[in-house]
Amino acid sequence: MSGEQLEIAKRQLDVSKRQDEIMVRQDKMAAEQLDIAKAQLALSARQDEITGYLFAQRPDLRLVINDRERDAAVVDLPSGVQLRVAVLNAGDKSINEFYCHIYVPFELQPAFTGVVEKHIDVEIKGVRYSWFRCHLKESIFPKRVKDIGTLSLKGVPKNYKLIWEFGTEAGSYKGAFLLKPLKGLN
Repeated sequence: MSGEQLEIAKRQLDVSKRQDEIMVRQDKMAAEQLDIAKAQLALSARQDEITGYLFAQRPDLRLVINDRERDAAVVDLPSGVQLRVAVLNAGDKSINEFYCHIYVPFELQPAFTGVVEKHIDVEIKGVRYSWFRCHLKESIFPKRVKDIGTLSLKGVPKNYKLIWEFGTEAGSYKGAFLLKPLKGLN
């Protein structure tokens, strides 16, 4: 082997050693990148949990009459019927203000005392209703009830449906409430 060939062989050996060193560094970088990707994946999963929790927190407003959420049997007295009306926040997030709309069958001759005021009479699906409304700028904390007034009716001789709707910055909540006469007392 000549001197020139020996020099070329040494250079090739040096290049090969440097290539080995580069490949070792590349392996370390690949392992570090894999660790970073795993950490990013764990962070993304945690962010999804937090986002889900935050979106799950919301108010859930419901009409409550005489401490009932769906329907109530009422005693139909000659002097009329007095019903305590309130709003329940059944959700897990407070609200700071809300609008309410309550539609009571006109034939019951409804009247409210409290923060609810009469707006107009309207017809919904062939039934005439008195439309009451209010706007409260008061907080209702989760699982708490806010009284909004007393509903006076001339009587409840048969089943009647009240329609209600509450509006907040978080959305709209709608429902119906069935009033029925208490059997055996009329």
